[in-house]
Amino acid sequence: MARHNKKRNVGLIYELLIQRLSKAVVEGDKKNITVIEGIIHSRFKKGTELYKEFRLFNALVTTNTVSEQLAYRILNEAKIASVDHDKKKLDKEKSLLIKDVNHKINETTFYDKKVENYTVYASAQQLFNLWRDKEANIVEVAKHEATVHTWLIREDDRKELLEHKTPDVNDLTLQVMKDKFEAKYGASLNPYQQNLLRFYCEGNKTKLNQLITELSTSISRQIDRYAKKSGDKFLVEKVISTKNIISSHDTSCDIDGVSRAMMIAQLSEELREL
Repeated sequence: MARHNKKRNVGLIYELLIQRLSKAVVEGDKKNITVIEGIIHSRFKKGTELYKEFRLFNALVTTNTVSEQLAYRILNEAKIASVDHDKKKLDKEKSLLIKDVNHKINETTFYDKKVENYTVYASAQQLFNLWRDKEANIVEVAKHEATVHTWLIREDDRKELLEHKTPDVNDLTLQVMKDKFEAKYGASLNPYQQNLLRFYCEGNKTKLNQLITELSTSISRQIDRYAKKSGDKFLVEKVISTKNIISSHDTSCDIDGVSRAMMIAQLSEELREL
């Protein structure tokens, strides 16, 4: 029986990188944000064998509620694609990825973090390896194909915002960030904050910028309305001062901009309750 090596499992490593990036974002850890984003952008860039295998992982791990026949077709297409990869080049790229993780992140517990649906990730990687092996054990192949096939036909009707999936970020990533933020600030994320985290993780700067601009405009209007109706002169001075501070900052999409926007979204929620 072939032994699964999690360090050479592209899907798992990417998931662990996203988990670590999520933690760094919530904690405002600029150093690790830069390091991890650099690893992802350089090692998972389009055209590399690593990126090609990573895309296959997404196809298998994020697909659900398909017919049995379609699930078999997906497996067959994945097999054809994986066999077409340059195995020697892929192995070299994986070694460079592991080297980056070990030397640039340099955390002994990095590989120990829990990844949801680990069994599926493991079976997917085993399949890629076995499909490329002309002398592969057919029993092993069948076992892992059955695991992934069962996963593909599963029913999953969850509709929560944090469970919306994209090619580059999944529900686990967003849940980690949500949990970290709530633990730090003691409050549940409102819809604006959830979207800020989601767009940041996706790298969707267009939507992120639109949302940050919208929040800045909205909070200014809320502060003006509060100032007009409030009879507390001291509080009015404080909120006007806050408005001036908000207006003085640009609407950047970097970690500082997202952190400010998260606080603005929280303030907006509190003002609505006054």
